[in-house]
Formats: sequence, structure tokens, C-alpha cells
Amino acid sequence: MEVKKKIKISQKIVTDFSELVGDLNPIHINEDYAKTTKFKRCIAHGPLLTSFLGKLFAQEYPGPGSILVEQNNKFIKPCYVGDNVIMTLQLENKEGNFYYLNTYVHNDKDVLLIKGKSVIYKKLK
Repeated sequence: MEVKKKIKISQKIVTDFSELVGDLNPIHINEDYAKTTKFKRCIAHGPLLTSFLGKLFAQEYPGPGSILVEQNNKFIKPCYVGDNVIMTLQLENKEGNFYYLNTYVHNDKDVLLIKGKSVIYKKLK
């Protein structure tokens, strides 16, 4: 089982997330500051990107009623504001009510940004 979803990471999404969680690091929201860094542009928060995986868990697979119980991510490359990203879930194993998933976030140039594993609990009907 594999599920993919494409999402555009706009400055509004990044700014709203910054304000919501209180992470006002200028690398995310200040273009002038970002130009002085090795990235040269604003980058998205890693946890912002991984939070979009929750949308896939809840709406796509395993679906409504799913609860994230464990998540481990490796942040490999930055996601720049304005990038399109592709979120991918791949079922590794299922044991009873637990789904063991491999998760990936790529940009639309097929560069791997985040690689992780998630465990989802979903009550069987």
C-alpha cells in the first residue's frame, strides 16, 4: 500500500505555522535574513512538513479514526518556501490495530527532504 499527496508550501502556511507554534526564527519568515544564511532563501519548519503526514494518516491511510503513536524522522535537506512537496506513506507491516509506515517527503525535483517511520493505531470495526 502506498499513498502520495502533493502540497505547495507557501509563505502564508509557513508564517501561520510560525505564529501558531511560536517559532519565529527568521530563517522561516524573513527573506532578508534568510539571504545571509547558507540557504539564501526562507525554509519551512521540519515539523510543519511532518505535520502534513497527519492529514494522510487521518484521511487516506489507514483513514478516519487513526491515531499517531510514534514518529521518527530524519531531516535530510531543506524545503524552501514556495516548493511543492510530495508526501508518501508506504505500509511496511501491519500487526493487529497497528500500522507500521515508512514516510518520505520529496520536493518536486525528486530530492529527498525527510525520511521517517510512523506507527499508527486504528481501532478495527
